Amino acid sequence: MRKTIFTIAALGIIGGFTFTSCSNEAKKTDVEEVKDDIQQSADDLKEETEDFIDDVKEASQKRIDKAEEDLRKAKEKVDAAIKEGKQDAIEAAEKAKEKSEKEYNALIESLKVD
Repeated sequence: MRKTIFTIAALGIIGGFTFTSCSNEAKKTDVEEVKDDIQQSADDLKEETEDFIDDVKEASQKRIDKAEEDLRKAKEKVDAAIKEGKQDAIEAAEKAKEKSEKEYNALIESLKVD
């Protein structure tokens, strides 16, 4: 998915430069100028890619932190229920704990990169 996005972005940037560089008044013939344009495009793409990756990492970390917090709370409920000796509360807390663990594990699995 990311490769597709980056490929489309790169083609868009290159196409934009190609389209805007077409002019009836004057054609670019200076090789250095073209090299500079390509380098600038590459630098822009690299910067945008890094920003995108940082945003994905930040969003993923927030989701992981939330899942860990939910799991911690579920474990606390189980411990509290055990201390109080309430069987129905223990069972409910155990189910909540299992659900949180499954969600956490699914989240971690979904964030793995091939």
